[in-house]
Amino acid sequence: MKIQSGSNQLFYHYQTDYMWTGHGDRIFPGHVKFETPFRNRPHVLVTLSGLDAFHGENVRVNVELRETFEDHFDVNVRTWADTKLAAVWVSWIAIDPNLFGVADEPA
Repeated sequence: MKIQSGSNQLFYHYQTDYMWTGHGDRIFPGHVKFETPFRNRPHVLVTLSGLDAFHGENVRVNVELRETFEDHFDVNVRTWADTKLAAVWVSWIAIDPNLFGVADEPA
C-alpha cells in the first residue's frame, strides 16, 4: 500500500471521562490502525478535523503525532486549564516514504 487516508473520532468523553470532567493538563493517547499495513514506516500528517467542546470556557486543544509504525500511528490530544472536551476527530494521510523514490535520509 502506498497511500492511505482517513478520519477518526479519537474519543467521546461528554460528562463521563477526564477530557470533559478534569482540570489542568490532560492528555488522551489515541491510536489509529491502518486498513492495510505498510512495508515501511509511512510519513503521516495528522490534522484536527472535528471538535466538540463546552462553550462556557476557552477552548484549548493540541493534536500531536507521537509515533508511526507500519500498521498504525499514535497521536496525543492535549488540553489544559478549564477546557472541557467532549469529542475530538482527526483526519490523516499516510504515505510510503519510497513512493517518490526518496527514502528517509539524515538531513
